[in-house]
Amino acid sequence: MSKLSEVNSIFPEEVAERLQVMGYRGMVDHEGRPSVHTAASGYNFAVYFYEAVDGDPNNGFAAYMFDLGVRTSRFSNYAQLAELCGRFNYEHRYVKAFLSGPIGNQAVVLQMDSRVNVRPLDAFNEAFDFFLFALRKFDEAIIRSDAYVGDQLHIKHTNAINCLWGSERNPEEAVQLYREAAQEGYAGSQNNLGDLYETGKFIAKSQSYAIYWYTRSAERGEPTAYLSLATLLSELADDEFMIIDAAKFAILAIEGLPEGVNKATAQKCFADIQKVLTDNQFRQAEELARNWRPLFQETRLMSDTPDNTNIETGSLFILH
Repeated sequence: MSKLSEVNSIFPEEVAERLQVMGYRGMVDHEGRPSVHTAASGYNFAVYFYEAVDGDPNNGFAAYMFDLGVRTSRFSNYAQLAELCGRFNYEHRYVKAFLSGPIGNQAVVLQMDSRVNVRPLDAFNEAFDFFLFALRKFDEAIIRSDAYVGDQLHIKHTNAINCLWGSERNPEEAVQLYREAAQEGYAGSQNNLGDLYETGKFIAKSQSYAIYWYTRSAERGEPTAYLSLATLLSELADDEFMIIDAAKFAILAIEGLPEGVNKATAQKCFADIQKVLTDNQFRQAEELARNWRPLFQETRLMSDTPDNTNIETGSLFILH
C-alpha cells in the first residue's frame, strides 16, 4: 500500500492504485520524469508528475499532467490533422491537442495539466473524469475524422497506376480515378493527370490543362509537380516571365526531390535554363523560389508512397 499523501501533494503510487480501482492498469515509472503508464480506451496514456514538494520526490508532487497519444498511419493527412487540432484547442481551452514526432511517424497527442489541492485523490478523480470527457470529444473530432483515418485518395491514386501500368490495364478507368482524386485535392493525382494531358496518353493532349493540373499540384507542395512545370514551361517559354518561372520551379524541384532519376532530370533542366538566363533573371528566379510557399502542404508526397514496387514505371512522373 502506498504512503498517504500530505496536503497539497500527490504520489505516483497513489495514482497507480486509484487507476487500478477505476479499472485501468497503472504502472509506476521512476526513470526520468516520474509517471504512471496505463491503457485508456486503447490509447497510450500516462500521468506525468511535476513540482516535487520542497524539491524532494519523497514528499510527493504538486502538479501533474495527463498525456495521451494515438499513433497515426501513413494514410493520415497530417496537415489536416494539425488544422483539426487547432480548431479543437479553440473550442476546448482546458486541454491541448497537437501532433508530435517526425513526419511519417507521428502521434496525435491530448494533454491536460492539473494541480493538487487540499483533497488530492478526490481532485484527481474529478480531473481524470474531466480528461476522459475531453478524450471522448477528442475521439469524435479528430480520431474518427477522415484526416486521421485517411480519405482513401491514395487508394484511387494507386489503383490508377495499376490500371495504367499493371498486368490488367484499363486506361479509361485510370483516367477516371486520377480525375476523381485530383478534383478532391490529391497532389500526386493532380500531377499525374497533368502528365497525361501533356503527353496525350489515353486522353486528348492539352498543354493548357497540363499546366493547370501541374500548378494545382505544385500549390499543394508536390516536388514532382515542380519538375513537371519546370520542364514544360521551359519548352513553352516565349517571354522572360515564363523562363524565370521555369527556373523557379526547377530550383524548387532540386530542393524537394529525393536522389534519383527525377532529381537528376531537374538538375539537367535547370542547367539548360541557366544558359538562356541573364544574371538578373537568375537572381529573380532564386528569390521567387526562396519566397515560395505552397497554399497547402501535401504530406503524402509521391516519393513517400511505397505502394507500387512491382509496377512497371512507364512514366517519369509515377514514383521514384
